[in-house]
Amino acid sequence: GAKTACYLDNFLLLTSRCQFFPVNNVSDVGGNEDSDVEALTLTLPESTYSFLFTESAGSVPFVFSLGIVAMSYTCLVLALINNLQCENIPTNVDLSVRVAQYLSILIALLMEEEIPTGLYLLRRISRPYLLKIFPKISYHKFVFSSVLRITMGYLFLVNVLVVLIQADTVIEIFYDVLALEFIQKLDDIGFSVSKMEVLGKRLQRATTTPYFHANLQKENESLGLKWRVRMFLKAVYFINFAIFLAVMIVVSTRQMSGYYQCESVSVKFGDKVWKDAIVQWPEHSVQYPPGLIEEMVLVCKYLLISVRVAQWYNPV
Repeated sequence: GAKTACYLDNFLLLTSRCQFFPVNNVSDVGGNEDSDVEALTLTLPESTYSFLFTESAGSVPFVFSLGIVAMSYTCLVLALINNLQCENIPTNVDLSVRVAQYLSILIALLMEEEIPTGLYLLRRISRPYLLKIFPKISYHKFVFSSVLRITMGYLFLVNVLVVLIQADTVIEIFYDVLALEFIQKLDDIGFSVSKMEVLGKRLQRATTTPYFHANLQKENESLGLKWRVRMFLKAVYFINFAIFLAVMIVVSTRQMSGYYQCESVSVKFGDKVWKDAIVQWPEHSVQYPPGLIEEMVLVCKYLLISVRVAQWYNPV
């Protein structure tokens, strides 16, 4: 009796610490290293992007979702245009800034979830399967929503890349990256606020429809197709990382070699008169002998001095 009670206690303790996952069929158990991943079910993301295909066109949730998308795209496009107009690449940066730039590449790729989410949804949910479980949902609207996610993600990454190239302080990098990430998260924030009935009952009902509670089971696929799709999703991450890394290496190399240093500086002195100025005429002078040095009075109002600056190398 004591041993039985002891065994029972140990069994209850063991089961209380275990977490069980549902499986689709018996073949998923054992013999397949990916069975724990493939057995998990999928639900639609709780995002305003989902309203674009779960709600009818012209409805309040659909229009609200389009407004969130337009707001996010507008903010990111305006930020990109403003940064590109500046064309302000620092001539060189401190070591701390350079380390923050490369760390921010990893941070941005980890924070960005719209691209993998859109690709994963397109991979997991095919047209026949979507029409089978949700006959009222248009597959074209579903694809449109996923494409919007993916393009939003790449617009975010392009903005981050421009910010990293033009940054010259560590705190500027982190502030700008977090600000861009906040803009990208407006769809999740809008869904959460709608779910709390802050924006009205119509939007609150849209967040509690059966679409967001239905479990989407994994479709049967060949091992070759599963492997190709899985490798494609991984390749997207590595390609994005390689592009970021290549661009930053080129910019860093040019900064350390003095590529971005200015070649000349133009100085305007205002209305002052410069007495007893020493002037050396340039080698291409036609009016006066080239290289001639003389003393004269300069009226700065009509004077624009251009000084050539030699390349300057500043090691990190």
